[in-house]
Amino acid sequence: MTVAGRRGTKPGTSAPPGRPVSRALRHPAAPLALAALLFGAAQLAFVGPGLRWGWDELVYLSQVNPGLPDAVFTAPRARGITWLAAPAALLSASPPVVRGWMTALSSAGLFLAYLPWLRVLTHRGAPAVVALAALLSGGLWVAQFYGGAVMPNLYVAHASVAATAFLLLALRGPSRGALAGLASSVAAVALLRPGDAAWLVLPLLLACFAARPVPREQPDPRVRREAAARVRPGAAAVLALAGGVAAGLAPWVAEAVTRYGGVHNRVREASELQGRLRPTWGVVHEFAALNGPLLCRPCAAGAVRPLLVMWWPALPVAAAAGLLAARPLGAARPYGLACAVGAGLSAQYLFLVGYGAPRFLLPAYLLLALPVALLLVRLASLGLLPAALAVAVAAGHLATQHVVLGHRVERSHAGRAAERDVAGTLTGSGLRGPCAVGGPAATLPIAYEAGCAFHRVRRRAGSSFGGVAYLTHAREPATAGWAERRLRTADGRVWYLWLPASR
Repeated sequence: MTVAGRRGTKPGTSAPPGRPVSRALRHPAAPLALAALLFGAAQLAFVGPGLRWGWDELVYLSQVNPGLPDAVFTAPRARGITWLAAPAALLSASPPVVRGWMTALSSAGLFLAYLPWLRVLTHRGAPAVVALAALLSGGLWVAQFYGGAVMPNLYVAHASVAATAFLLLALRGPSRGALAGLASSVAAVALLRPGDAAWLVLPLLLACFAARPVPREQPDPRVRREAAARVRPGAAAVLALAGGVAAGLAPWVAEAVTRYGGVHNRVREASELQGRLRPTWGVVHEFAALNGPLLCRPCAAGAVRPLLVMWWPALPVAAAAGLLAARPLGAARPYGLACAVGAGLSAQYLFLVGYGAPRFLLPAYLLLALPVALLLVRLASLGLLPAALAVAVAAGHLATQHVVLGHRVERSHAGRAAERDVAGTLTGSGLRGPCAVGGPAATLPIAYEAGCAFHRVRRRAGSSFGGVAYLTHAREPATAGWAERRLRTADGRVWYLWLPASR
């Protein structure tokens, strides 16, 4: 009797259909895949694909969709996120279509970001640590809110997590796959946000140069060969980093030459628009924006609910504790590099940028999630009570993030519905194309909803000009040639709409 016969399977026939499924469930990447699927499902359930477009999203989408009004593509922006959205945006400008595509991309991105860490981390329980890190970072309200958005920050975070892992793999020895992954990840960051690429590459380069050079006076040939073998992977990684950065920056540099008269001019204009990098207490602005506006500029600290923000000051403490837990496992190096890269990517926003936005710190959050996840897994292995504590901490964190997410989604829906109501009032008042919308309260989404262009006029002239509607939140003296309309939207804001009297 053959082996197949003894097992109850005829020779030449395949195994029962359940076996491949069971093998897949036992794969080390299965928990990570589940975390990525939950991330996508949470976006669809709690944010939804129907959220109307925000200002920045319209700028990026207008570059590829001819049905959207032209929007100025300013110097600080890069086209990486536009290219990611293009397969869907070329077909439709409908939010459900494009957001559905971006949700699928962000879920796959979370999986691919942490996947190489399954090869980096070889200690016991590593698959659980990687999956928990993905679950914790995917559970952040800011990650779920921007998962379906046409915004670059989350994808910068994914590429940064992957780049850190690929560097660690490349430094272990010559590996074409690791070097290709490193170059591709760094190139992706440069394509998405060129400024962030510099802050990513700096700690990665320091890790490459950390290998000691071979002493020339070393008499033992065997020692020289072993030292050289350690240095060569570092040199190859440096070349991969340089090649990735160069490839990713190439489109931005080419556009700088053709549109701005050179790289220096574009950098100067970008710096002016962004308020220039200078020493400041950006950490205060980020804390004020932690659960608050999506962008606070200027940013003033308001009342905060302690239960919803206590995770933020606790994050570096938990990451440091995770590093201590990694030392007995011989894994201090990978977790330490994750912390160093996360610190490097967050430094500019915490100490050099004079305003805040929760999405800016996504790369740091996703990297610090690794040592935090290790800490929780190690706690869970110590006994019933520590395990219950670890579960309670993780569950409490996810619950508070869900509370904030619900509030932010509600506010965003209300704000964008108000903009749509304003646009409806404009068109109902007879504003027709070709037309433009301007004024202190004007936004690109209002112009888009009204079927007009966006005009950066900041004050009314003595008489109306063209088909420009002028919007404010404060009443202004009447001016000849303009007709005033007052509107209070459902979000409580009052709008004053000034339209050409002839319209």
